Amino acid sequence: MLGTYLPRVIVLVQREYVCNISWKEVNEYSRQNYKMEEMMQDVGFVEFFVHSYPHSEIMSLDQVLAAEDIADTLIFLPYCGYSQNYRVHPPDPWREATIFINNEEFHEMVRALEAKTRPDNIFYVAHHPLINPNWMHKLSLARALKVDSTIHGNRWDIVIPQSTREDHCPVSRIHETETDLVDDNKGTQEVLIFGAGTYKGGIFANLRKSVFDALNSLDKPDVDCSNSREKVAYDKGFANSKFCLVIPGDTASTSQGSRAVCAECVPVYIIPDFRDLPFANVLDYSTFSVRWLMSDFLVEGGAERLYLQLHEMVADGTHAKMKENVATVKPLFNFHRFDNKSPYLASLLSILEDQRVRNERF
Repeated sequence: MLGTYLPRVIVLVQREYVCNISWKEVNEYSRQNYKMEEMMQDVGFVEFFVHSYPHSEIMSLDQVLAAEDIADTLIFLPYCGYSQNYRVHPPDPWREATIFINNEEFHEMVRALEAKTRPDNIFYVAHHPLINPNWMHKLSLARALKVDSTIHGNRWDIVIPQSTREDHCPVSRIHETETDLVDDNKGTQEVLIFGAGTYKGGIFANLRKSVFDALNSLDKPDVDCSNSREKVAYDKGFANSKFCLVIPGDTASTSQGSRAVCAECVPVYIIPDFRDLPFANVLDYSTFSVRWLMSDFLVEGGAERLYLQLHEMVADGTHAKMKENVATVKPLFNFHRFDNKSPYLASLLSILEDQRVRNERF
C-alpha cells in the first residue's frame, strides 16, 4: 500500500529494553483479559518488523551510533511494557510498565539516538492512556504511535487503532453459540443503529448514556442501544447492524471503532475531534464513516437528525457504497495481518505523510 517506496527501519535492541514476549503468547493472554485484547499493538509491531517487514534490520545502540547515513532512517524502539509486564505482574501491569518506561538509562539511550537522527524518526508504541491521561515522561521527544490523543505527547505523534482479538477481525456473523462462527461477514444488518459499551467515568463521563438515552427515546424498532449485553449479543450486534456507534469510554480511545470496521458495519463516530481518528492524515473518513462532533449531537433534536440522516443514507445508496469502502480499509484495523495491507504499514505511511507535510511547511 506504500507504493514503490518502503522506508528502512532499524529495530533497536539494547540490554533488557527489548520486547521478549511473543505474539503467540499475547494472543493467548487476550483470550483471558479483555484489556489485553485492546493492547496487543506493541507486540504486534515487534512481530511485524522482526519477522515480516522486508526493509528492517536489528541493531544494538553501539551499532546504530557507529553507522553512517542513517539520518533519514526510522528507528523503532521495541518496547512492550504493558504486555510484557502482564505476564510478570498480572495484578498490576500498569504500575510495572510505567516504572519501566521512566527508567533513566532508557532515556539516555534515546538522547544518544537524537545525535544521529531527528527525533520524529525515533518511534515506539505508547501505552493505553488509562495509565494516566496526562502522563509525561522523558520519551516525549520521540514519536509515539498511540491509540489516544489524551496520552500527553507531541505534535508528530500518530494515532493508531486499538487491537481486537483474532476471532473479531475479520469478524463473522455469530449464530447460535459463541463458538459457532462462519467467516462470511454476512450479518443480517437488520438493525439501523447499534450502540454498545458500558458507561464510563473520566473526561467523557455519561457521554454514552446520554447518546443511548437520546436515541432510545425515539422509540424506533431499528435502534438498538444498550450498555448491558451478554457477550454473544455484543458480538452479534456489530455484524448484524448497518451503522455502529463509536463513542469514547474512559478516554477518546475505544476498540469499538475496530470492531465496527472489522464487522463491515459503517462506524458512526461521536467524538470531540476528527483529527484524532486513527491514521487521520492518510485515510479519508468521509468515504467509510459518519462523523458527528459531540457538541452537535448533544443538543435538542440531535438524535432525531442523526436517525433521519442514516435512514436517508440507506435509501439513496450511500450506505451500500460506504460499506464497500469499510471492507477496503478493514485490513488497516486488523493487527493480526502482517502483509502489505496492515495497520503496521499504514503507520509507516502516516509517519511519512506527516514528515512530508512538515518538510513542506518548514
